[in-house]
Amino acid sequence: MDVTLRRLLTVLTLAGFAAALLTGCSSEADRLYRRAKDAAREDNDYEAAVRYVDQAIALMPDEGRYHRRRGDWLRELDRNEEALESYDRAAEAGAPSESAFAKAISLCLEMGRLEEAQERIERARLVVEDPQELEDIEELAEELAQLRNQAPPPEIPATESAPPVASETVSPAP
Repeated sequence: MDVTLRRLLTVLTLAGFAAALLTGCSSEADRLYRRAKDAAREDNDYEAAVRYVDQAIALMPDEGRYHRRRGDWLRELDRNEEALESYDRAAEAGAPSESAFAKAISLCLEMGRLEEAQERIERARLVVEDPQELEDIEELAEELAQLRNQAPPPEIPATESAPPVASETVSPAP
């Protein structure tokens, strides 16, 4: 057998092993993900769900749906900072993230983090292709605009050139 053929067989063998390994990781990750969903759905055990999905993420870190669900379960546990990070990871994964952008934006609005919501809206408008998800993003953009209109105007600090307030004016001496 010539050297080129031997190298080709070696590469193909290694590729086969890699594919088998990835398939094994994928099926184990999916099994853990199913356990996580069961823990959340059947027992409302969101702590267990997060533990299982964390194990699935360790095997398949770029699986967007794992991160998105993790965000949902962390939200149930009022661990909003971590939930926001999970939604962002889901959105970055590029896989079907099932409205990860919308969930992140919604959470930012709930937390009163309007600038972060605006940044995520702008990023989503550039990346999201699904018409329904874009519609959801635009609804959240409208909600953000309403929240901004309801907010009291920022307090403007007094400057030295500001006219004195009526109670502060000094009347001329009689």
